[in-house]
Amino acid sequence: MKLRHVLLALLVIAGAVVALGYERFNRWLDAPLAIDAPSLQIEIPRGQSLAATARELESRGALRHPRWLQAYARYSGADARIKAGEYEIPSGTTPRGLLRLLETGAVVQHSVTFVEG
Repeated sequence: MKLRHVLLALLVIAGAVVALGYERFNRWLDAPLAIDAPSLQIEIPRGQSLAATARELESRGALRHPRWLQAYARYSGADARIKAGEYEIPSGTTPRGLLRLLETGAVVQHSVTFVEG
C-alpha cells in the first residue's frame, strides 16, 4: 500500500515538473529576442546548420537557449525548411517568428544603381 502511495506521489511530481517545463518553454518561444538595435543582420551561408546559426545568435547576445530553438525547429520540421541568405531580424522578433522568417526566405534586398553611359 505504501509503495502505491509513493509511486502515485512521484507520478504527480513528475507531471507537475513536465507541465512547468512545457509552460516555461512556450513562454520562451513567445518572448522577444534580446535585440537592442532596431534590427540585427545575420548571414546564413548555404549548408550552414541551424545549430551554427543559433550559436552565432547566442554569441551576439540575441538568443538564449540555442538548443531549445534547435529542438523546437526539429520538432516542427522548420530545420529542414530554413533557407540561406542575409536576413534582417527586427527588434521584438520571437524565436517562433525567427524560424518563420528563416523558413520564408525573406532575405534582405539590396538595390543596385547602374549609371548610364
